[in-house]
Amino acid sequence: MGHLRAQGRKRATLAAVESTFRVWLDPQLGDRALDGITPEDVEDLMRAMTAAKVGGKSIRNYIGTLSALYRFAMHPRRRWATTNPVDAIDLPPIETTTEIHYLTVTEVEALASAAVAGEHQALDRALYVTAAMTGLRQGELIALRWSDVDWTAQRIRVRRTYVLGEFDTPKSRRSPRATAFRRQSPGPPSGDRGGSTLMPMVDHLRRSALSATGGLRERPPGLVVHRAQVGRDELAVVGLARGGAGPSSR
Repeated sequence: MGHLRAQGRKRATLAAVESTFRVWLDPQLGDRALDGITPEDVEDLMRAMTAAKVGGKSIRNYIGTLSALYRFAMHPRRRWATTNPVDAIDLPPIETTTEIHYLTVTEVEALASAAVAGEHQALDRALYVTAAMTGLRQGELIALRWSDVDWTAQRIRVRRTYVLGEFDTPKSRRSPRATAFRRQSPGPPSGDRGGSTLMPMVDHLRRSALSATGGLRERPPGLVVHRAQVGRDELAVVGLARGGAGPSSR
């Protein structure tokens, strides 16, 4: 872990590696010397993961962590291990699907209407509609600031994300980007998927959110903290601007 921290790995990566060791590698292989672990041992580990209903992609990630450990140990400056048992096994295939379910405008409206009642209901609704219109990741949505929103060009600039209680740079080098508001549901033009527009809802939610917060332009610097329920997840912080201005009235 110290090596990963020295490399500047993100907190989410460190947490994933720690979890892999704690849940799988230490209990299953922790009492073995590196050169004492065989490909058959790794296959047994994979079977245990499968029995625990772990998906193929996750199994590949966990075994990839084990393989990375061996690559670190086999470095010429260390030579703590001579072979990597992962090289001799077949990893499970990744289940892929090309089917994507797009929400219709009606479904987006129903989702926004289901926001939990309370003082932050208007902000929660705006969060859900923004997710539907932009496809942003959850952490990117939470970290948005008013200064990231270009209302004139109808684009949102993704500059940071919110992960494990902290703001950070986006997930990958490709993540910092500008994404356009979708005026219509992103699905194919059939039924009501292409005929209705989301923009009246956005305008209404924008006014409602401003009213609910007393006008974000006039708020003192600091994060606006609230709870919002998205499926089973609870979002703790919505990253409205630290000292940022509200949306432009242009």
